[in-house]
Amino acid sequence: MATFRKRGPYQWQAQVRKKGQPLQTKTFETRALAAQWARAIEVEMDKGVFVSRAEAESTTLKELLERYLDEITPLKKGAASETNRLRALMRLPLARRFVASIRGMDIARFRDERLRKVTPSTVKRDLVLLGHVFEVARKEWGIYVHNPVRDIKLPPENRPRDRRLQAGEEIRAVRRAGIEDLRFHDLRHEATTRLFEKGLNIMEVASITGHKDLRMLRRYTHLKAEDLAINLG
Repeated sequence: MATFRKRGPYQWQAQVRKKGQPLQTKTFETRALAAQWARAIEVEMDKGVFVSRAEAESTTLKELLERYLDEITPLKKGAASETNRLRALMRLPLARRFVASIRGMDIARFRDERLRKVTPSTVKRDLVLLGHVFEVARKEWGIYVHNPVRDIKLPPENRPRDRRLQAGEEIRAVRRAGIEDLRFHDLRHEATTRLFEKGLNIMEVASITGHKDLRMLRRYTHLKAEDLAINLG
């Protein structure tokens, strides 16, 4: 049975009591909203599918992130980098919101704002981590919460760069030499490709560069035609 009580000039409190179920209480701006919520709760209780939302409605995203940092992150190999990522997420205004109130549109707004500052790959890693926090809360911690990251489109991966450095090019001299569009990653790409040109096989190169996914390493093997001709005799 639902009861309603006016609390101040702009608030209505709804309470739903049913034998065998925990008391459910929530406050709304209008009586109509309170009644709508109460009816939905009663229907779920009658069907035997009710799950309490109380914890999701009283737990902030920051609290979820902190618990994830304490319980889940230490078990991961990349705990150090993930810790920094989680702490950055904790500083967001969104982190002060109760998780039950966070929707896909909120995550989409965060995504778009973040894309103005960092690369798509960085944003994607943020969102994947955030989505896993919601999934752990829902599946393992028993917090009845929807995963809003599922409702949005993740940004694409950064476009692979195939730029080769010419012999003698150095960074401390980039401006003086007039080299354009040079990024630090180009150096790794160049070094990796030269290892292949020296005759090292893919496993030998991987042991030097630290690549764990050999599929990623194959895209670095842009051997020059003249080099291939020499190797083939």
